[in-house]
Amino acid sequence: MRAYQWTVLLAGMPLWLLTGCGSAGAPVVETTEKAGCHYDAQCKGDRLCVAQVCVSPQYAAAYEEKMMKEGGVAPEAAPIAIPPAPEVAVHSTVGPAVDEKPAPVEKWDADSSSTDKPVSLYTPPPSQIQMQCSPMEIARCMKQCEEGDAVYCYAAAKAQENLPGASQNGEQILLAYTRACEGGFGAACVNIARMHFTGQHVKKSEATAFSMNKEACAKNDMYGCANAGLMAERGVGTKKSMSVSHEYRTKACSLGHADSCAAVEAAEQRMKEADAAAEWY
Repeated sequence: MRAYQWTVLLAGMPLWLLTGCGSAGAPVVETTEKAGCHYDAQCKGDRLCVAQVCVSPQYAAAYEEKMMKEGGVAPEAAPIAIPPAPEVAVHSTVGPAVDEKPAPVEKWDADSSSTDKPVSLYTPPPSQIQMQCSPMEIARCMKQCEEGDAVYCYAAAKAQENLPGASQNGEQILLAYTRACEGGFGAACVNIARMHFTGQHVKKSEATAFSMNKEACAKNDMYGCANAGLMAERGVGTKKSMSVSHEYRTKACSLGHADSCAAVEAAEQRMKEADAAAEWY
């Protein structure tokens, strides 16, 4: 054959027939893509994934045959990293979240909604005793008070307080209340506490007010016990102490003070919540 005829013939032959004649007849596959495919969709264009290598369709069968004869495989592609599934918190429909501990509750913790409110002490309501002494009979009642009658001491003090402000004798009022308190009249002790708490006729002293309420409570006056409990809860006139407050309010409740009963019930409920939370720790 002439030279130009050989040129045309060779130009029409596949590349692997020209380069593989002296070998096992396997093609030499040239590809610009790096190894790493696992399926055809990862190859560009119409190339096929054979033994983790992207090759042209016309060389796919020959390349696969070559790899099987050599017993080798193409370089292994790096594994595809699969991100872990996000953790999902599992919650119970009847209790706290799984592995979720309730916040600890401080025992005897004061009601934060009330700590900023001004303290208003309880005052004994009017009684028949104070009616025994009218403003016109103060002198007579004070004389009987000086003779040791605590009831008339209390009545004389109340009568003095019912006078117009300019006519009130603060020293005489405090003296009458003091003698009535010393005579076992708890309500008189509570009124002395009120005077010191408000600074009426005397120098204002919250500490003295707390002390007088304690004394009234010792004489089984429910208002004195209620006031002492309230002041201890707020830390007014004394060191803040919820246990001391609970003690006084419990006694006030036993004496019939409804507000103190409600406070005791609320405190005991907080205790139960604190104990329940402590079981988680």
